[in-house]
Amino acid sequence: RPFGEADLYESALVPPLTTQAELERTLHRARSKLVLVDVYAKWCGPCRELAPFIEDLAAAHRGRTLFFRVDLDVSQELGRFLQVSSVPTLIAFKNREEVDRVTGAVRNRIENMVHEYGSQE
Repeated sequence: RPFGEADLYESALVPPLTTQAELERTLHRARSKLVLVDVYAKWCGPCRELAPFIEDLAAAHRGRTLFFRVDLDVSQELGRFLQVSSVPTLIAFKNREEVDRVTGAVRNRIENMVHEYGSQE
């Protein structure tokens, strides 16, 4: 496939969200679990570098934290709803409320967010 066409994510551990309704259903079903949403674009270099790291985090925290992705070029309306102005942006939700966000591929801040808000069970 031409550069930029392949999706950044290979793992089913980080499924896509495309609409506000999907996001709201997801947050409702998650109850008190941490939900981490990666808003990215395929053309974004830092997003490409971050995707495998997010997949590894999703595998390490499987069952405790739910990971999702939003392709900003596919889901512009959802990106506007989430008030994302640059990518990558990772947004943490707990109990259906946004509790934190990290803009940029700042791995230690993303890891800290998962540890701070995620279940330690």
